[in-house]
Amino acid sequence: MVLVLSQIQSQKLVVNLLRKSLQNSLHDVVSSLARTICSLHYSWSLKEFSVPITKSFF
Repeated sequence: MVLVLSQIQSQKLVVNLLRKSLQNSLHDVVSSLARTICSLHYSWSLKEFSVPITKSFF
């Protein structure tokens, strides 16, 4: 009985860890995308090409 309870608890822990890591990786992807878009926007604006998408990020 104790084994079953500990297994259920460990499964919940694993699920929570997976959920947290997914959220973190999503946040990392979004922030890196924003950073990439910003750097692209700056390099393009030097070539007289402006991207209004970056303004909606911030």
